[in-house]
Amino acid sequence: MKNSENIKSTENKNKNGKNV
Repeated sequence: MKNSENIKSTENKNKNGKNV
């Protein structure tokens, strides 16, 4: 996995966590 893709995945998880 590319580093940039991993960062996007982490950002999405953080956003989902905040929305919950």
